[in-house]
Amino acid sequence: IDTTGYTSLPVLYNSLEDWETGAFSANKTGGFNFGWGDYDMNTHDLNGAATYLIKLQDGSVKKIFIRQKHSMDNIYYFLFANPDGSDAHTVALECSNYSDKEFVYYSLEDNQVVDRDPLSADWDLLFTRYYDPSAHYIVTGVLLKPNETAQRISGVSPESADTTMGEFSPSPGVIGYDWKTIDMTTYQYSIVDNLTFFVKKPNKDVYKLYFTGFDGGSTGIARFKKEKIE
Repeated sequence: IDTTGYTSLPVLYNSLEDWETGAFSANKTGGFNFGWGDYDMNTHDLNGAATYLIKLQDGSVKKIFIRQKHSMDNIYYFLFANPDGSDAHTVALECSNYSDKEFVYYSLEDNQVVDRDPLSADWDLLFTRYYDPSAHYIVTGVLLKPNETAQRISGVSPESADTTMGEFSPSPGVIGYDWKTIDMTTYQYSIVDNLTFFVKKPNKDVYKLYFTGFDGGSTGIARFKKEKIE
């Protein structure tokens, strides 16, 4: 791969609207093309169609080619290396080993699977740092678990808010990070008034949630109250 001028190439990010639209599928052209691969109607596999450059947290760059997703066995085969082809690795990632979890992680730096996800049944909200393309910087916020829905109600006190005031959405970024604001003079955070969230689990249980405090980016500690209402 020619890395000359690679910094001018389009930058791809994971979507905050749909877990299924990640950086590797952000350049999909439609039909049987899913960005990184093309769907084979005969085998139901996806075969690699594009090579990507990834900038790691330490600033180094790797190239990666997802050669195939073998649908029957739920195995991803991919290759990654330095841009000049050195330090090359071929990986077969068996996702079936993690069928009771939402995500499987792989470290390109350490060349190994990182099994860090709790069981899918044990969590609902992901408190994390992530890049928001609309804000153009790293934020600390909350992402919604796949297959769950949530809604936000603004302009109404948490005591008065109810689920008839909005629509539930499956978008991961429904809760997001803008439930807090920062004073750029004092660098102190304040919680947005009259902002309430409702989270609906697949079993139809509904929880009301609203934030009461945020200690800052150094700790990432968020404070909130929750109540099961259905």
